[in-house]
Amino acid sequence: MEPSLDPYPLPSQVHVASAVTIKLTDRNYLLWKLQLESLLTSQKLLGFVDGREKQPPATISVIAGTTSTEVPNPRYEAWLCSDHLVRSWLFGTLSEEVLGYVVGLSTSQEIWRTLAENFNRSSLARVFELRRNLQLVSKRGKTFTEYCREFRTICDQLSSIGHPVEESMKIFNFLNGLGREYDPVCAVVQHS
Repeated sequence: MEPSLDPYPLPSQVHVASAVTIKLTDRNYLLWKLQLESLLTSQKLLGFVDGREKQPPATISVIAGTTSTEVPNPRYEAWLCSDHLVRSWLFGTLSEEVLGYVVGLSTSQEIWRTLAENFNRSSLARVFELRRNLQLVSKRGKTFTEYCREFRTICDQLSSIGHPVEESMKIFNFLNGLGREYDPVCAVVQHS
């Protein structure tokens, strides 16, 4: 069997919704990006968004004898087909609000860069927000189970966006949020 001459092979039966389980919003960029990068890497299409797969010229010169003629470039057509596939995957994983950021952009790389420029900043703000919430979460007015669930959710959210909390900080913040009634337990944990 001869190897494929197609420089941009199309992926096999991949449904973006099964690989990227969330729609991009202003609160989940890093998690969305991680899932999409994994999908694109597995299909050998990451180069379309990170710039490694350069757009070939739309036409090429064909010389026949002494005559030169411009003809459609088959590499461009193959590149365009793959790029449109990646664009459709990107569009399919964006919330309606986020689609407004990328209307009118023509390549998957332009879409990827625009999303990164807009959401990397908000991702940093999200990290700060979650870390602040972790410091401020308290048991006050909640059952112990509710407090544990809320604390764990914040830690999981930080971990999911690439900023896991160190175990010692988890313990410190958890004990700090328990309140006075748990002071004897906190003292034992702190001294062990």
